[in-house]
Amino acid sequence: MLNLLLMRHAKSSWSDTSLDDFHRPLNKRGRKAVPQMARWMKHNGYGADLALISSAQRTRSTFKLLKHAGVEVGASRKLQRLYLASSAELLQIIRTSEADVKTLLLIGHNPGLHILLKSLISADEAVTDGSFYSKFPTSAFAHVTFNAAAWSDVAPSGGKLYRYMTPKRLSSQEYSLDDYLDR
Repeated sequence: MLNLLLMRHAKSSWSDTSLDDFHRPLNKRGRKAVPQMARWMKHNGYGADLALISSAQRTRSTFKLLKHAGVEVGASRKLQRLYLASSAELLQIIRTSEADVKTLLLIGHNPGLHILLKSLISADEAVTDGSFYSKFPTSAFAHVTFNAAAWSDVAPSGGKLYRYMTPKRLSSQEYSLDDYLDR
């Protein structure tokens, strides 16, 4: 079984108009959301063998805050190709992951990340929380499992949504006890 963890970068700042999109830092809300998500991830046993991170400032900062909060990651790579990548490009990057990677964390951008997530979930799967279909907000997290031996076998509609979480859901306590129990 393969585990794909998708996370959108945290909320970024537009306050410095001299910066281009690639170099925008996180804003206060983003810097608060990542540790909150990291605590939830740690509580639920999340870590990764490999993290692939867009080389944009806001994704690198998101990853740095995750690591600082104690989310364990075996190795990490910053990839320019992930910056504003399409869902097809993201899938191709995922499909080239090494065989020894069983849990892959990808930190990237919308709309590609959101479209990728929706494309990976089987249309036949009964999804109890379909809120990810309409929105994949900043700092959102999704765990998709694949009954596959190799990443090259990962294909659209081949995954199962295991868990989905956003900072807003954590803050508003909209999640159920089921989110904290092993399935």
